Amino acid sequence: MESSRLEDWLAQRLTIGVTGFARSGKTVFITSFAHALISFAAFQNQPGQGPLTGFSLAQQKRLRSVRVRDDLSPTYPHFPFRAMRDALLGRIPAWPTPTEGISRLILEIEYEPDHVNQSGFWLPFSRASHACRTKIIGRPHLQLELVDYPGEWLMDLALLDKEYDAWSEDMWQLAISGRRARMSEGFRSLVASLPSDTNADEDIIIALTAEWKNYLKAALDEGLPFNQPGRLLRPGPEGKHAPVLRFAPIPNQFGLPRLRKVLRKRFKLYQDELARPFFKMHFAKMDRQVVLVDIVRVLSQRYGDKHLTLQEREETFKEFSEALRLSLSAFRYGQGTLLSGIQGNRTNKALFVATKADHVVRGDRVHLERLLGNILHLIGEHQRISQETSDAAIMALASVRATHDMREQNSPYRELLSGRRAGEPEPLLRDPGAIPLDFPINWEELAFEYAAFEPLPMLSALQEGFPAINLGKAIEFLIGNDCK
Repeated sequence: MESSRLEDWLAQRLTIGVTGFARSGKTVFITSFAHALISFAAFQNQPGQGPLTGFSLAQQKRLRSVRVRDDLSPTYPHFPFRAMRDALLGRIPAWPTPTEGISRLILEIEYEPDHVNQSGFWLPFSRASHACRTKIIGRPHLQLELVDYPGEWLMDLALLDKEYDAWSEDMWQLAISGRRARMSEGFRSLVASLPSDTNADEDIIIALTAEWKNYLKAALDEGLPFNQPGRLLRPGPEGKHAPVLRFAPIPNQFGLPRLRKVLRKRFKLYQDELARPFFKMHFAKMDRQVVLVDIVRVLSQRYGDKHLTLQEREETFKEFSEALRLSLSAFRYGQGTLLSGIQGNRTNKALFVATKADHVVRGDRVHLERLLGNILHLIGEHQRISQETSDAAIMALASVRATHDMREQNSPYRELLSGRRAGEPEPLLRDPGAIPLDFPINWEELAFEYAAFEPLPMLSALQEGFPAINLGKAIEFLIGNDCK
């Protein structure tokens, strides 16, 4: 069914930017968000159930239709919603693959207005006048645009105001610290082997870039997020094999003036042609911001198959906090007023989400929220964001539940999780350990272990939406007041 041009012209439009580091769950969040709205009818007669629990428009039965608008912005890459949804719905469900570049998903939400609170310029809204308006121009519509991008690109916000020499020194110091020193040995050995009169030969630059990329990938695979340039790890369709991505940091101490001159130009080109336009075109145009923060991985005493030492866990948390601080400091928020819009500060609501809430036991989810709040206070962003925005919130959330909450049958009746990890034929009971109550964290006492659960079979999810934790509350915070 095509919307009329008049309906499109009258529709309210909102853009939600979904941000977060790599592997924080952006793709799954957008997929579940959209599918929950599209499947709203499944629980209309069962209040308090389903993924939209907490979303007033659904609870009040005022939702009339939700659909994907593939015909809007046809020249921009669209988020592959159907492919991502179908991956989760498969006979053997699988997490969707991360997106490779910027993409958008536009949802059109048609709803009945709230007659008690509704006001408008054309008619005093009684039920009779609303019926008249509906015949003339239809029901109110909200066109909701969800913007996705690779999480690796988020760290590029922290290099927008850097000069190449200062950036090189910062990156080198980071590369020789902690366990990054082991990962960066290949790159550092290559730089040290170059004669001082080395020319800016493209083959040498390609070799340096390849070694730097290998180092960044190794760091990312061990949960370290501060990896620049972000597009080197995930260049996107337009960046693959582009010479602008061929550069790496070489500090002043190594000399190499001719080589560094070319690298300096590439760095500036990367800032001006890729990183800065990305920020201006997408982040500066958000009405709402969702920041997904994967705390549970950061807390874990195990990352993948590797058991982390106490020092390595503290190192990961420190880098994660600093990366989050530098990324958030690049954003500017507004109050939703005309003046803030003119000044370019459109984002007037910010939702900070502690993701993968299904990976901690039920009683710990409130502690997960509290821990995220403490981290935001630690990095100095909580007060600034609260002052700049009209509204900010912190929430623990699972976009798609991969576990069931269980409890021991005998004393001490501990809360447990039932879930299936890769390679396991059936779900098993696990005690992941507790989320810390104290802050700063006492790492010697913390024994939390993250388990990479696979999605469970969800036979009814096509019609009912994916099982989730607090997804409806998140949707209410983001758009509830826009559907009155």
